[in-house]
Amino acid sequence: MILQDIIELYDNHMARQNEKNRQTRYVGKETWFHASGAGGCHLKHLLASCGIEGTEQGKSINTRVMRLGTIVHEDIQAALIPVDWKVHTEIRNEAGQITYTGDELLVEDEITLPMWNVRGFYDIANINHKDKIIQVFDIKTAAAYKFSIIFGRKPDTMPSNMYDLQLSTYALGLAQQFPDYELQMYLLYYKKDNSDFRVKTVGTENLIHASNYWTAVNEFVDANKEIVLRLNAECKIIAEKDGNPYMAFEHFKTGIRQFCNPGQQLNLPCVGFECNPLYCNKAVLCPSRLHISKKRK
Repeated sequence: MILQDIIELYDNHMARQNEKNRQTRYVGKETWFHASGAGGCHLKHLLASCGIEGTEQGKSINTRVMRLGTIVHEDIQAALIPVDWKVHTEIRNEAGQITYTGDELLVEDEITLPMWNVRGFYDIANINHKDKIIQVFDIKTAAAYKFSIIFGRKPDTMPSNMYDLQLSTYALGLAQQFPDYELQMYLLYYKKDNSDFRVKTVGTENLIHASNYWTAVNEFVDANKEIVLRLNAECKIIAEKDGNPYMAFEHFKTGIRQFCNPGQQLNLPCVGFECNPLYCNKAVLCPSRLHISKKRK
């Protein structure tokens, strides 16, 4: 066995794990928006809602980076189960109503927000039923540079709010289940370089920002979904006729320009780093010039 064999075997293993996760969580529920996509490019949500998944992202190394984050998530969450020091007690009164005492720790539970057609899975939620407080944690892995602009001496003056909106989306889902509970939100960062932990508190004002974001996504999708479905049908005919997907992709991109101008229009993308063909599997279908400017050789 040589090095290339080991790498290929690991890449195949990651592909199987990703497919297993897709089958478990998303098959049959493709029409829902993903909570993890909060704060992201509106066009990606639109294409996904039309069943257009795009192409595989560039390099296997990107999948390995994402897999490392998944492993850290799973390891932290596994350390919390079973949780002997947390006791969830349920009490039913004479009227049959259920009240709680003590704390309840939830890991990888699903939330749904039907009013925005959003579903997702939060990392950790500690629910203090006695004081009616919910602490929601989202685990993030970060390399040294990302860590430094969040916690260093010279933080980013205009940081992306994607992580804040993702966490706030999960919190909104929990708030539906426990409407009179106080919400406290935290991003738990794990530094990949030295395994350091840091916590960033996320303000509750982001709950409003997340609500506004998903409202805007739904409005954008509702306004343009029929156009995209028509374009997709036309592209299938072109690809079958010519036997060359390039012309179909170009037809699709030309059609997209009639209602959006990616790279220039607000929320297309929401942040510049989204427009990278190594990370965006919709790049081949998107007319954004930012994809070209950020393409790596």
